[in-house]
Amino acid sequence: MIQNNMHIVSLLLYNKQYITVSYCCQLLYTVYFRGFSLFSSAFSPLFFAFYGFSSAVHEKLMLHMAGNLAKERRARGLKLNYPEALAYISSELLELARDGKTVVELMQLGTRILTRDDVMDGVADMIGEVQVGSHFHFFEVNRCLSFDRETAYGYHLDIPSGTSVRFEPGEEKEVQLVEMGGRKRVFGLNDLTRAQATADTKAASLENAKLKGFL
Repeated sequence: MIQNNMHIVSLLLYNKQYITVSYCCQLLYTVYFRGFSLFSSAFSPLFFAFYGFSSAVHEKLMLHMAGNLAKERRARGLKLNYPEALAYISSELLELARDGKTVVELMQLGTRILTRDDVMDGVADMIGEVQVGSHFHFFEVNRCLSFDRETAYGYHLDIPSGTSVRFEPGEEKEVQLVEMGGRKRVFGLNDLTRAQATADTKAASLENAKLKGFL
């Protein structure tokens, strides 16, 4: 096993001009997660520096490898632990971002990547951080947030465009909301409104929120 891995390492070191990031990532995944310790925390920075990768690329590659390992384990029917669940979700979101998904789309899709049935007992409660973007209809934010949703109908956070507010598990935070402008058309997100966010549609949206466990 070690001899085979050393052969892989030799290929990497002496043929670096032919190694793409994707191929390199797959080789590293094979070496690192199949029992070879050369790419330990002490060595891996030297390896990535040799290839001219920045620390940011280094972190993304390592996250991608960890996410692939978690994906394999999930496919085998194993329930994921906390680090595996985080790696799985994070790597999937990175790929969706690479596909061109918007921040709002990523925030929505991120809540559907794993379910409680995919993780070990207690893990779902540990992954409780919620981040809300500037123009997200606050009425439709994550159901884990406890507040008066009815009064937030037709409003979003009063913060600079493109920014967000993070809510940690157990944290109490006061935020300022501002009424949505323009036509106030809200579609997607958690699919509670699906119309103009006005007084005429509020009752139907509240009923949707109740049926989906948001109230």
